[in-house]
Amino acid sequence: MLLKRPSSEELFEFISIPQELSWLKRNKIALQIRLDSKLNAQVEKLRDTWTSYFKPEPDVMDSVMRVYSKLRSDET
Repeated sequence: MLLKRPSSEELFEFISIPQELSWLKRNKIALQIRLDSKLNAQVEKLRDTWTSYFKPEPDVMDSVMRVYSKLRSDET
């Protein structure tokens, strides 16, 4: 039996709000991802994009202050 490939919207729901999907739909999508390497790669890319939105920004001020401090100590 061939399963219909999940839409982009279904994949996004699977990654972002899996708890909102029914048990059957979640497992169906997970099975399709395991069986289809192209779909698996698409999901990994989508997952990386999704998690990158929630990564904290690097602390730039700390780096700037270290450089400033070093410049001041070199100046004296």
